[in-house]
Amino acid sequence: MGQGIATQAINLLPAYVAQYYPDFEVLQLTVNCRNKAAYHCYSKCGFEDTGELYLSGPAGPQHIMQRKVAV
Repeated sequence: MGQGIATQAINLLPAYVAQYYPDFEVLQLTVNCRNKAAYHCYSKCGFEDTGELYLSGPAGPQHIMQRKVAV
């Protein structure tokens, strides 16, 4: 099992964005549909699946996830 480093880094991202990009309200990312560990990590960090897929990437279909910058 992992050490939680990715979770810690992702949890720091909203505060960083709020400080340096104050006009941003939403963070979006894509995660490969086969990457269950990353999907779970992003979900645990407050990202929600939009229900849409990004289909134009070279690595196959990807979930589109987002979360608000301010909690």
